[in-house]
Amino acid sequence: NYPIDELPIPDLSGLSAERYQLAGKPLAFIITSRGCPHRCSFCSVYTTFGNNYRRRPVENVIEEIKQRYREGRRVIDFEDDNLTYYKDEFKELCRRLIELFPDKQMEFVAMNGISYMSLDDEILELMSRAGFTHLNLALVSSDKSVHETTKRPYSIEAYTGVVSKAFQLGLKIVSYQILGLPDENLTGMIQTLAFNARLPVLLGASPFYV
Repeated sequence: NYPIDELPIPDLSGLSAERYQLAGKPLAFIITSRGCPHRCSFCSVYTTFGNNYRRRPVENVIEEIKQRYREGRRVIDFEDDNLTYYKDEFKELCRRLIELFPDKQMEFVAMNGISYMSLDDEILELMSRAGFTHLNLALVSSDKSVHETTKRPYSIEAYTGVVSKAFQLGLKIVSYQILGLPDENLTGMIQTLAFNARLPVLLGASPFYV
């Protein structure tokens, strides 16, 4: 498991940009970090990548994005498990992207999900200006007791605030819940579906698996 900041930029020269697309635009995947500081009981990230949360230098990430743009890619999907955990570093990345693509020549998404607990109005505004178009959130459940038993950070006020601000900025939002958690019954799952159905989000259902 090599240090993340020592790994070279992946060589995609053998892969045609036109064969990997999102909504008709050539797509590439990037990570800015590895691991997650949280230890949610249903997640394998901390057992797979260890307990330490490691980040790549912002300059290193920018160089990779520049290279993908030169190759003809026009969408970058950040596949971090906790992209915005270090807020200051992520804000710096967004500011650099705004400078690099002032007319939003590159589109950015984060389809592996972003923790709403590490988002605020400033970050959402920077993401919108930088060219982010979609926000994938994981509510998991609207039941506080489920979050307590799964050791997952939770704040329904923070979640609804992020959804409201993101919708105001024109971001398309997908919100995921996990169906079949061992500590949640059918009534609780329906309650979460009903809760999200009142919000401007696309409902995403993820079945629980051990």
